[in-house]
Amino acid sequence: MDSPRLCKLCAQKPCNQCHSEPDLTAIVPAELWTAIFTHLDVDELLNVRRTCRTWKRVVDGSRSLRARFRVDFCGVKAMDGGYRPVVLPAGHAELGCCEILAVDHWWGSFGQGLVSLEVNCCGVTLGTLFGMLRGCGSLKELALIQVYYLAGDEVGWVDFRMEQLETLALQNDRSDERATAVPDNLLDLLGKVCPRVKNLAVSGVWNKKAVLRMIETLESTLEGIKFDATNKLLRALSMLKQLRLRRVAILSLTKYNSVVFGFFFQAQRYITDLSVDSSSIMFLSQAEFRQLKLTRLRVNVRAYKAILRTAQMPTLKYLEVSGCSDSRVHFEHCKLTSVEELRLISIQPMDNSLTDYLLSCSGLRTLSLGGVTIDNGMSLAYVCEQNFASLRKLQMHLLTIPRRVLFQLFQLCPNLEHLELKHVWCVNDGVVLKLCQSLKTLKRLSLHCNVSEQSVDHIINHHGQHLRQLDFDVFGELSERARKKLLDHFTPWCQVNNPWHSNYIASKTLVQFND
Repeated sequence: MDSPRLCKLCAQKPCNQCHSEPDLTAIVPAELWTAIFTHLDVDELLNVRRTCRTWKRVVDGSRSLRARFRVDFCGVKAMDGGYRPVVLPAGHAELGCCEILAVDHWWGSFGQGLVSLEVNCCGVTLGTLFGMLRGCGSLKELALIQVYYLAGDEVGWVDFRMEQLETLALQNDRSDERATAVPDNLLDLLGKVCPRVKNLAVSGVWNKKAVLRMIETLESTLEGIKFDATNKLLRALSMLKQLRLRRVAILSLTKYNSVVFGFFFQAQRYITDLSVDSSSIMFLSQAEFRQLKLTRLRVNVRAYKAILRTAQMPTLKYLEVSGCSDSRVHFEHCKLTSVEELRLISIQPMDNSLTDYLLSCSGLRTLSLGGVTIDNGMSLAYVCEQNFASLRKLQMHLLTIPRRVLFQLFQLCPNLEHLELKHVWCVNDGVVLKLCQSLKTLKRLSLHCNVSEQSVDHIINHHGQHLRQLDFDVFGELSERARKKLLDHFTPWCQVNNPWHSNYIASKTLVQFND
């Protein structure tokens, strides 16, 4: 006769009290469940939260897991006393296009878990706004974008501080007939409430004196700033002895003054990440630019035509040039040849200047083209493979490029490991066949273009076990037969994603500072 089994709950044999199998959700420590759940994506994490009360408590009680949830309050016209949402405990929240009148009855428990909050195109009184911020003690990022301030309770002082807030973004580019003017003391109050801000973005119509006072308040902690510059403001910032900026983005400039620019960048010689627009692009050829040790540079071309004339910068590893869809950029005088990553967004390279510049970048490893128009005048026929031997990643989104130039580019990238083509208009099944024949070292292929299921056969016939990830999508829906062929051929060594979606190549938003 079999002996009684040892009870897994109480370790007694026989067990007199436990008559059922143990509940693992109660036995396993919450810390271990948290470690396991970190490997799940957001949808899987939501399913776990719905499974049982124990797992729900684990997810809701973990700040790292909650931080992966985002709640967007869309379609709400007014948040008043009658508005009582049932919301997920989340780390990120966006309030958009509504009037925020009264949130005390539900915001307390929700706001205390937030690490990021964006208020976009909302109307709110100053008293309500600071009442909401009072309950967000864990907040690290705050963005007030196009907020219009309603008449109501005035706030003359605050008795709380948000010690963990690191990024603050403020944008005020429009007036609203329903709103009063931006309160004069708003920036002063925010400076007192958020004393440890490292990254500050101020864009639009603001009192420059108030902006300066706020920067003075944050002088000892500030590392990054995005702002609309004036010569007077630049002079004042140059005099701040404790200000040590690492990241600077000049969003606009009223009038370029080389002396003021030189003085500012001599004082802020520790900058490693710089963004300039068309109005300040001339600084890139100044002697003070050569004295910086930049690793990242972004140029926003808002003019119809721009010549990228720069001095050498041997420390530079990342260059981004963005503009409007019709911004024409000439690269002939660009001497930034040490870059390893080049991103071009919504521009039209002039003549063959881009080809000549690419030839000078012998260490280029990543080339990203988003919304770029390559005309028929560009040619890569005189380029040899050695010039692109270092290129490992090539991204093309919303690209207009002659098929001839695309074929030439494939042939010149013998060591390419990651190719991403998304809405490249000239890509068809023939182009897919050509890339499969030319690029034998690919480890990841991401394709979302106007191709048919014939491309599935091209990929299967020309790629074996060296391919580690395939993101494949067609305009329409891939048949079950084609999907099965992909899975049968590439499983288990290759991850196949169908359908596949990714964000378009784009510049940083006002809130984004770090990469």
